Amino acid sequence: MEFQAVIFAAGIGTRFRDIVASRPKCLLPVGSFPLIFYPLNFCSKYGFEEVIIIVLESQKTEIAQRVSKLPLKMKYDFVCLNQEEDYGTADALRLVADRIKTDVLLISCDTITDVDFYPLLNLFRTNDASCVALFDSGSEENSNNIVVPGVKAKHKAERDLVGIDSKNNRLLFLASTTDFQDNFSLPAHLLRSFGEVDIYSNLTDAHMYLIKHWVINYISKSEKFSTIKGELLPFIIKKQLSKPPAAVTNRGLNISEVNFDTNDIFDHIERAELEKRIQETNLSPKSYSKKSKNSEMIKCFAYVAPQNSFCMRINTILNYCIINKKIASLLTDFNLPLISKNATIKSTQITDCCVAENCTIAEKTSIKNTIFGIGCHIEQRTRINDSILMSNVNVEEGVKLENCIICDKATIKMGSTLKNCLVGHNFIVTENTIKERVHLTGEGFMEI
Repeated sequence: MEFQAVIFAAGIGTRFRDIVASRPKCLLPVGSFPLIFYPLNFCSKYGFEEVIIIVLESQKTEIAQRVSKLPLKMKYDFVCLNQEEDYGTADALRLVADRIKTDVLLISCDTITDVDFYPLLNLFRTNDASCVALFDSGSEENSNNIVVPGVKAKHKAERDLVGIDSKNNRLLFLASTTDFQDNFSLPAHLLRSFGEVDIYSNLTDAHMYLIKHWVINYISKSEKFSTIKGELLPFIIKKQLSKPPAAVTNRGLNISEVNFDTNDIFDHIERAELEKRIQETNLSPKSYSKKSKNSEMIKCFAYVAPQNSFCMRINTILNYCIINKKIASLLTDFNLPLISKNATIKSTQITDCCVAENCTIAEKTSIKNTIFGIGCHIEQRTRINDSILMSNVNVEEGVKLENCIICDKATIKMGSTLKNCLVGHNFIVTENTIKERVHLTGEGFMEI
């Protein structure tokens, strides 16, 4: 086993609580499957037979039950976090460090991509990389012409500043644009060492990483990192240009000893690898300044998703809308069914829709570009376009829905017409309601 895989599924969806509510974020319906299905399917496609899934203890049973019903032949090792503790991704990784025996693939449960894994893997292998991070370049283009249901609001795109040496894809700088205001400065030693660094502001960290095993060992011994993207990764990137501890030559030139500092990252590089690199560089200032790419001990690389691929994190309501408009074509590319064999569909006018199990859709309905979660019930003479219906939604006769999100267990009563609306969990829309651009919740409704 060359790699293990870890999926982070303990997030609670703080950026879109209106639609996540009390359900695990990783079980949000995307197409006819839960969100977590997509990173699991990615792992399965590329030969992973077992995956470590990090979840909240209070959500483990619900997630495990749903995952067990997915059409994947994999073994799942669930690791639970206490909901009372504030765990970041690096904190969570520290808790599973003893389970990781090899280099590792880390993925967020909200990452959906059809990127070919092999070029990323080759970048990791051929360069003996410490870390390879996947970046998405198309999120803003995907958001064009998307109207987010509910109260009108500005949806600010998440942006990163990413410094890459275009000659070899070395990842040399990573920060969020929120860390800066109008300008920022690059460390001078970057330009001295690499000559030219391309800075991108249109790339987004996809939260998919290939990581060397020694990095996991380092995390397990150091508690100064809470998050991977915000703290650990920038630290490792910066350390690429640091010198390791001074070598002490013993018994000739074939054996090198290092005066280890247990708090130093170089202490955690596998000893055989460390000795090889020390001998290659001799650690003299002259040879260090002229180091080859193979003699460096810490090396980070960026892989930017090709323009003809799809890559997105589903961590905002905007991105949730985008993915559900694109998911039908993605599922087709994945050779996965759009409509569950356990759904009952009597309508003859249903186009580009995803229908989960136990749904019933009556005759004399017109439905286009719509997502149906588990157990939805749609009555006659309804017209539904460009909408997302989560689990156990009831839509009565004569209802018209256009570009709406209807959350779990909501009921839309007879004769109602909703456009660009967000309907909350368990909410009942009364008969003949006509609303546009509102958020209907248990507290009433918000309107622009």
